Amino acid sequence: TAALLGPALARLAQAQVATLEAQEASGRSGSELVESLRRLARPTGRPEPAWRLAHSAALALALAGGPLAGGPGLPGLFLALVASLITYGALLDLRAYWLPDSITQPLLWLGLTGAALGLAPVPPADALLGAAAAWGLLAALQLGARALLGQAALGGGDVKLMAACGALVGLSGLPRLLVLLAAATALLALAWRQARRPGPDWIPLGLAISVAALTATTLTATGQ
Repeated sequence: TAALLGPALARLAQAQVATLEAQEASGRSGSELVESLRRLARPTGRPEPAWRLAHSAALALALAGGPLAGGPGLPGLFLALVASLITYGALLDLRAYWLPDSITQPLLWLGLTGAALGLAPVPPADALLGAAAAWGLLAALQLGARALLGQAALGGGDVKLMAACGALVGLSGLPRLLVLLAAATALLALAWRQARRPGPDWIPLGLAISVAALTATTLTATGQ
């Protein structure tokens, strides 16, 4: 499944990045996902093999890890879907420093709906409070960083992704998520500096949030 869907997801990511670049160049806005799907219908170049492999590997881990963490049946499928969406967003952020609403909003509603249906590892009230608290913490950090540095240090997509991940771990799991996020961010910053990648000076924080959220969600689901 991952071998078949991975290249398709890589093509979608390529279309989304092309849409972002076109919208930024023209200064316009609009439904990013709709335009990206339209681009898929046009003949375009194939994504680089590295991105096709990355999407296939990420999807394979998500599909295998969901049932392992959530058990057989719908809870395992729910976590597999959640992990698939998170890893897709992480790769998109790694590629283009961008987390669109087409990723973060469905992930938030998926977490809240899963909690309401008893598929998520936390109850509904815990999920709702976790989403609100996670959003508030990162939004406050975003405002503080802007005031201190005089420029944006956190993207809006990072804040929305954090809210979605807060819904997955709940308010009870938020301290663990924050600790894991601090560790993942430090490691990513170190690796980014060593790699000396060309491009913007900032790091794709969505990648660190995703790693922390997947780890925290797995620990919560397995009762650890």
